[in-house]
Parts: sequence; C-alpha cells; structure tokens
Amino acid sequence: MQCQGGRREDRGRRAGITLAGENVENDVGGMNAMGEDAVATLGGHILSGLEAIKRLVVVDQKPIGRTPRSNLATYTGLFDHVRQLFAATKHAKARRFDAGRFSFNVAKGRCAHCEGEGFVCVELLFLPSVYAPCPTCNGTRYNDQTLEIKIRDKSIADLLRMTVDEAFDFFADDNTLHRVLGVIREVGLGYIRLGQSATELSGGEAQRIKLATELQRAQRGSTRTNKALQRCPGQSPDLLGSAPACVCPLHPARRGAAWPAVS
Repeated sequence: MQCQGGRREDRGRRAGITLAGENVENDVGGMNAMGEDAVATLGGHILSGLEAIKRLVVVDQKPIGRTPRSNLATYTGLFDHVRQLFAATKHAKARRFDAGRFSFNVAKGRCAHCEGEGFVCVELLFLPSVYAPCPTCNGTRYNDQTLEIKIRDKSIADLLRMTVDEAFDFFADDNTLHRVLGVIREVGLGYIRLGQSATELSGGEAQRIKLATELQRAQRGSTRTNKALQRCPGQSPDLLGSAPACVCPLHPARRGAAWPAVS
C-alpha cells in the first residue's frame, strides 16, 4: 500500500501481510484548524498473509458498563475469585455463606436500603436530584453480617476501595489475583480502585481495562464470537483497536507497538 513515508507498507511487510488500499493522493483531506494539511484515514484490505493471523481482538473505548454496578473488578473477572476467597474463610463456612453472599447484586448479602449501589437518590424540589452515600451502609454496599467476614482484617467493601497497586501487594501470596492485577498495573491503571464505577472511567481507561482483560485471559480452543473474536491454541493474539494507529500485535516482542488500522 502506498502511504506517506512508506511506513504503512513497511509495517505490513514486517507483519508478513500484503496490504492494498487507496492511493496516496487521497491522503490529504483538506486543512485542519491550524491551517495544515489534514490526513484522512485510508481504507484497505489484506491481500495475503491472513493465514498467519490466528486471533483478532477488537478493543475500543466504549464503556465497560453503563451502570454503577459495573467496575474493574467485575469486568476483569477477578471479583469472582475474591468472593470465593471470602466464602472459603472459617467464619463464612460457619455461617454457611457462599460466594453469592459477597456479591452486591444478590439480595442476601447487599444493603437492603440502597440495594447494593452504595448511594441513594435525593430528590430536591427546585433543583436536579443528587446522589448521596447510603445512610444505612455508608456506601459499603453490603449489610452488617456480610461485612463481619474479613480476610486479614479487611472486609469485602475494604477490598473494593483498594487501588490496583494496593490490592497487588495485599494478594501477593495469591498467584491468580497477583497475575491479573499485575497485568492491569502494566497497562498503567495501578491508581484505579477495584470497585470504581464504570461511569467514572474515561474512554482511555475503559480501553486499557479491556486490553488488560485480554492479556491475562488464558488461551482456549478455536472459537468465533459475535465480536469477531477467533481463538487458536498456541498463537499470540492480534489486537485491533478503534483509536488512531492502533493495530497492536500482542506478541511480547511487539507489545506496545502502534500500527495503522487495517480494514
């Protein structure tokens, strides 16, 4: 493919694929706000080498959830393991608490007043409604019986308030959580709280959470999903992102590289 500086063609050759698309004359799409030539996005398709691509993952900046119940812990799947750890404690077994007890989406363990949201809506007469911490659970989302179960003096609500960096140190002896949290830290999200609402995350943060979820996910058999995801055992996945210049093969030698998007 012809492109400015030949960069796109060179990158395609390094990946072992042949690209075809529009001519370079279509690169210039007018003037931008600074009076410079604006570069339009090129179209294209893969002519050869497609057999070398075994897995494609689409990672965009769409929200990971549209309600406060969605957060980093639930999206990445690490919250399932955390709940199992709490259910396996001696006090939880004595009370016959299962992992569902520690979910804020299940009635038996969550606060009955705010129904596990951690806040309540306060309606004002002449002003827009505002949200305030639940007066019953003080924003913890859980009832008192659930909060009495602790791991090293930390309740399930305390863990959701931890940042990724803090949780990484707290679960240093748990290989599963340590691996997942380590990947999230590597994409630059160590400051995010585990229970931080999806509605509080920026598009870039949501995209990096999706990226971390794919990087820590174990390879499975060859499948295809409604997100055009194809898996093949023994192959490193390729990543197709929606941001500019973000076809990023996740092979360790290429991780973090930015290639122009190819359609």
